[in-house]
Amino acid sequence: PDHDNIIWEGVAEWDSIDEIRVPTRDKNHVEGLNLDSVPETISLLKGARLVVSNDTGILNLAIAAEPPTLCIFFATAPFKTVPFRYLPANGKHDIVFNHDGSTPVVGRVYDTAVKMLAQV
Repeated sequence: PDHDNIIWEGVAEWDSIDEIRVPTRDKNHVEGLNLDSVPETISLLKGARLVVSNDTGILNLAIAAEPPTLCIFFATAPFKTVPFRYLPANGKHDIVFNHDGSTPVVGRVYDTAVKMLAQV
């Protein structure tokens, strides 16, 4: 609640944010957003204090736009690997993943985000 939070909806039909938005609808610090313009997307990313994302195009745009990023990695079909060798080189980025490829628990993601925000 100390920060404005944007839940970014993808452009594909299966990229819906409804499952996340329903429990946060009454929170005035949480907003759902769908931008399909690359320049608008990059502009918004450049102003972010932290971008939390799974391994998607938004993460890659955020790394290029240079705000701190936190990536949540987990194995998805057909890819059964986790990012043992992945980490952006400039030090403003972190990752959360489990060695077995399972989805990390929310608490680990939250704790890492809080730590990163304290350094911004």
